[in-house]
Amino acid sequence: MLSRRARLFLLWAACAALLWTPLLFTLSLLLGAPLLRAFERIFGGWLSVLVALLVVAALVRVVMYSTTWVGRRRLVVDLLRLVRPEFWPPWLFYLPLAPWLLWLGIRRGLMTFTCANPGIAHGGGVVGESKAAILEGLRDAGQWVVPTELIEEGDAKERAERAIGLIESDGRFGGYPVVLKPDASQRGHGLRVARSPDDVRAYFEEMTRPALLQRFHPGPNEAGVLWARRVRSVEDDPAQTPGFVFSITRKVFPVVVGDGRRTLEQLVWSHPRYRMQADVFLKRHADKVDVVLAKGERLQLAQAGNHAQGTMFLDGADLLTPALEGRFEAIARSFVHAAARGASRHALRDGDSGFDFGRFDIRYESDEALKRGEGFAIVELNG
Repeated sequence: MLSRRARLFLLWAACAALLWTPLLFTLSLLLGAPLLRAFERIFGGWLSVLVALLVVAALVRVVMYSTTWVGRRRLVVDLLRLVRPEFWPPWLFYLPLAPWLLWLGIRRGLMTFTCANPGIAHGGGVVGESKAAILEGLRDAGQWVVPTELIEEGDAKERAERAIGLIESDGRFGGYPVVLKPDASQRGHGLRVARSPDDVRAYFEEMTRPALLQRFHPGPNEAGVLWARRVRSVEDDPAQTPGFVFSITRKVFPVVVGDGRRTLEQLVWSHPRYRMQADVFLKRHADKVDVVLAKGERLQLAQAGNHAQGTMFLDGADLLTPALEGRFEAIARSFVHAAARGASRHALRDGDSGFDFGRFDIRYESDEALKRGEGFAIVELNG
């Protein structure tokens, strides 16, 4: 028997065949030639053809979106993206820096930026670095780091059973739930919270690369603490140069609250912020899009503290205190030479920890405890 969504799909497929396709054909006949002639007078040549095609495509998109409830909201989101920089593509913000970075590269060498963090592989943590190797560098600050175990690539069943064995027998992980994520990834890709052995087995059926098993820190809060070494000249001794907390970013997880009437899909598309990343949320919760949440029922839409996964970033400067800065200074200076672990081929500077600049991703209990430099755990360090 067909589900409600399957019947709806067949209905719209029939509408497309009977109405939509003829409409597009007619629209192209009526507007195509006039638009092309108008743009030829303005632009001329091949550019007029390109502009005409873009205009027709935009008109088709508007008409198509306007025919459904979700489509109309997609149209609103498309327009809002033009005036909400938070949701612009990241490369757009880096683009103005490109000429300056190129000039510095010509003057100092194109790969000079990789001199920072010589104790971290892959150019100091530019891309593709091992999270496990970096956390290993913080072994002397172990009480501030969530227990972590690297699950190497191999047979999916064997990897899953090894992880399950650790969860159920190793007290460091505290049982379920636990966090599973790739050893090398960016922007929260591949992170899952496993709440049962079946969740673990399902994860390793999909994840073929090396992965991390981490104890779940209940938080409920999360933040990013950016630390940097305060180097003023090339003569400064890195081993004696203190650092400072450059910034703190609060991470606010998206949560929808049910009203007993609307489905999850309707709640997401109706929310002024969540609709901007509706596709991310609805793909993640594809099995719940038609579920009507009870009045007051809460559902957290994202688990990874990353903007690309739907988490909101806010300025956390109010969290910075001398106690917190002192705590992260001690943690950063405890970083062990990654080269000594065989994780980097860079020649380290004498007496240097190999760590100059990076963001500590932390889970913490409360603002008050964090300000005292307490009640938190590091889940990642990114170079």
